[in-house]
Amino acid sequence: MSETELPVTRTCLNGWWDIIPCYEPAADYNVPEDGWLEGQYLVPSFWTKPTSAVRRAGETTYGVAHDPAIFDTEDAEFLFDAFGYPSAWSKTRSAWVRRTVTINRIDPALRYHLVFDAVMPKACLFVNGHKVLLHIQPTLPLEVDVTPWLRSGENEIAVLIEDYDRDDRGRA
Repeated sequence: MSETELPVTRTCLNGWWDIIPCYEPAADYNVPEDGWLEGQYLVPSFWTKPTSAVRRAGETTYGVAHDPAIFDTEDAEFLFDAFGYPSAWSKTRSAWVRRTVTINRIDPALRYHLVFDAVMPKACLFVNGHKVLLHIQPTLPLEVDVTPWLRSGENEIAVLIEDYDRDDRGRA
């Protein structure tokens, strides 16, 4: 390391985040103040249940669920449900997620970056209530310098995750 290079410090933000499943399209791009389900969403994960192997109570075999009403009941068993989120969350294609990060002291000699390895497919990132960027690229990581929006102490990171816009036939 040369004298001008600064050491890189990484903090993993994986873990339990707050979530608000959005059953209607976002009316605006402002971080909600209330309605958060605290510590209910595990990052990394996905909140929808896979419908490739589902059975209702009393059934002996699993099948593909073609009826979206499967998410209106709690008596369905999803074979490949790794996270156990409420079935109702599968009826939405967007959600707000957030967590706080404490930075004891902002070092003016450093740049602070957030890296998301995958946010599918659209993500609108906010830091301390300020819209930082809109990312539309489900296959590439999102990396952004968030230094201008950070402060010493607690910092709120919020992300509105949305599906692609779709036409009348459901195509992206």
